[in-house]
Amino acid sequence: MITTEVVIMYLFSSILEIDLLECKNNELIIFLETAATKILYFIIAYIISRFSKKADKYKSVINKYSVLLFLMPVSSILVISSYAYLSFNYNINKTTNFLFTFSSLIMLISNIIIFIIHERIIDVLIKNTELELEKQKSHINEEYYLELEKQYDSSNILIHDIKKCLGNIKGLLLQNDNSKAIEYIDSIYDGYDIKQIKKYSNNKLINVIVSRYAQLCYNNNIEFSIDIRNVDFSFIKDSEITALFDNLFENAFEAANKCSNKFITIEVDYRNENYIFIKMLNSINNKPLFQNGLPITTKKDKKGHGIGIKSILKIVKKYHGNLDYNYVENENIFITTILLKST
Repeated sequence: MITTEVVIMYLFSSILEIDLLECKNNELIIFLETAATKILYFIIAYIISRFSKKADKYKSVINKYSVLLFLMPVSSILVISSYAYLSFNYNINKTTNFLFTFSSLIMLISNIIIFIIHERIIDVLIKNTELELEKQKSHINEEYYLELEKQYDSSNILIHDIKKCLGNIKGLLLQNDNSKAIEYIDSIYDGYDIKQIKKYSNNKLINVIVSRYAQLCYNNNIEFSIDIRNVDFSFIKDSEITALFDNLFENAFEAANKCSNKFITIEVDYRNENYIFIKMLNSINNKPLFQNGLPITTKKDKKGHGIGIKSILKIVKKYHGNLDYNYVENENIFITTILLKST
């Protein structure tokens, strides 16, 4: 504000070729200087806001609620301008002068409070938007895993019927009906929708989640090791299982895939009968940064990142457990340990 005032004062003095202090004696110049100063200040603030990352990323959210916000400062400027006009053209007593000053100050404070509240509302809207995106992601993942579960069931049915299928194929080959045998084999693939889903645990949803990331690790040359005992996850909702394990594997996969020595290891077992213990180890390139015991992203665009960790923490708190992150510096290993109370 001070900078814009100084710039406008010297600019008017140069353009009108008058002394800087003489401007005080001309009411019109004072009014024009004041208006020009506020306009310049507004333009600078607007340009800065256009380069704001928050404004760029959540433009559609902010613009819906921000346009009408300027009615307050515009109306305040009009009122204060009216005060200035009355002060320049009429003799104002001390009481009126005090009222003008006090009401102007109240308007200034009101504008500040309104903009602070507006910023808080925008932050809430952004967080709600992020949560909604995470909810949509979880919903999509659930649909994906339900489809994989159907494929898992189809594979189990095929395994059950494999002897009959092989007998039919053998019969066709003995009759030298090769084309019919090939057609029959194709029908098996189409009918049973065979996919590479292995049985890692007694929970089908966990099986399809693990199968998905096992395939991703295989495709990206990441050593993948898993040991899930006969752990009962029936006390956790399917959506929470998806959020927990999918976020765990996603974070580990992203970190391990950037390393030369790529590996992911996970162990799931009971602790003291009442707790489920989950331990995941994965390779990592650089030492992670921690804040309040939780890792934070090192990416430039921090918006949209770290929601997975918050989702994991929410589930851990719900089941009265514990979440802990550690980094083995000499070996570049990142360790995630989780305890969940099962009863």
